[in-house]
Amino acid sequence: MIDIVMPVKGSIQMTIEAIQSLKKNTSGKYRLIVTCDHSQEDVKQTLESTSELAVLNTGEQGFAATCNYGASRGNSPLVLFLNSDVWIVDPGWLLAMVAEFADQRIGAVGSKMMFFDQSVPGFTKKGSDIRPPGTVQHAGVAFDFLNRPYHMFLGWAPWHPKVSRRLKVNAVTGACLMTRRSVFEKIGGFDTAYTLGNFEDMEYCLKVRSLGYDIVYTPDSYLYHYAGGSGNTQTAKFNEILFHHRCHDLLVYDEYHYYFGDGLL
Repeated sequence: MIDIVMPVKGSIQMTIEAIQSLKKNTSGKYRLIVTCDHSQEDVKQTLESTSELAVLNTGEQGFAATCNYGASRGNSPLVLFLNSDVWIVDPGWLLAMVAEFADQRIGAVGSKMMFFDQSVPGFTKKGSDIRPPGTVQHAGVAFDFLNRPYHMFLGWAPWHPKVSRRLKVNAVTGACLMTRRSVFEKIGGFDTAYTLGNFEDMEYCLKVRSLGYDIVYTPDSYLYHYAGGSGNTQTAKFNEILFHHRCHDLLVYDEYHYYFGDGLL
């Protein structure tokens, strides 16, 4: 049984469609915990009436606190944080992530995420110039020579050989991040000092690595991600400054491993 924590702040209709695709196209046992970063009772009621879920209203507390609260309501050894602007198409996506944890050295796992593609049956979302349909949105996170994190292979073909490799990485996006509950609790969850939902996932991953665990990007788990549709991926200069101030001792220039090397840290 996997605890899937889905923080919600943004399009409720998009959330409903994400949940429907999850329930239709996911193999394995899971408990979905939807945590609403809203104060409106009607939002909570809408999600409750849509499907059989544990829907919890946390009020306006931010992405990190919303995720932490959702995780605290579960008890499974593995916790998956999943954005509400995703579309599930492959039934094996969840089990592919779970399989990585057979190795006790693994502390966190991320999936291949692609921008919405209108050719996928049932799709209602539209692409744009900044979201090229069907191309890679996330295949692990790399750090450039200025220690800035970014999504590798952004806009590449999803089945490119470099994108299709299992990689050990320093970080993966919090939009689809599975981790051990024991590790999450030891670290103390996502740090609530961050605002708007960015960089707390980067700090979390670096802390996982500092405990001696590996982080893996697996191409065997793949799904579609709108990126920005949930309202949790806005950038904030404050978060970036805070991240570099707090994590400068943990940062490492690694991008050359993935583009020119074998992808192993």
